[in-house]
Amino acid sequence: MAASNDRDTLGVCFIAPHGTECQERIGHATSRRSERFETLIGRRMHMTIQVSTRLVDGVAIVDISGQLRLGEATGKLREVVQQLLRDGYNKILLNFAGVVHIDSSGIGELMMNYTTLRNQGGELKLMNLNKNVRNLLQITRLFTVFDVHDDQASALKAFQ
Repeated sequence: MAASNDRDTLGVCFIAPHGTECQERIGHATSRRSERFETLIGRRMHMTIQVSTRLVDGVAIVDISGQLRLGEATGKLREVVQQLLRDGYNKILLNFAGVVHIDSSGIGELMMNYTTLRNQGGELKLMNLNKNVRNLLQITRLFTVFDVHDDQASALKAFQ
């Protein structure tokens, strides 16, 4: 690291296995930058999935936020959908408004849930996909498999 007379510019941040480590060398600007860096990286590295359900016009809506990827996230989505099926709900709408990332395991989980519902006479629809999720579904050619809607009103109408 180069030395400088500007007391507000020196500092080091690195990503450690448990998060972000920052060492303040000189000044206060470094700690402000480090806090912003920690917040940005922390959100990406430690974001867990949040799932909640609600019922609207006989359709179970599953609101998802976070990262739909291998591990806890795919297991949690699977549990919620299976519980809804056990409870007699066979019209399920997945709301992706809060999903920031989806990986191949998340895609696989969507396909498994779609297939399970179809085999039991149910329907699975998706809504509020962000650009990245939409592009991934298009690249994998799964966009044509799923019934995708931009908003809740059009998605609910499609269940009629």
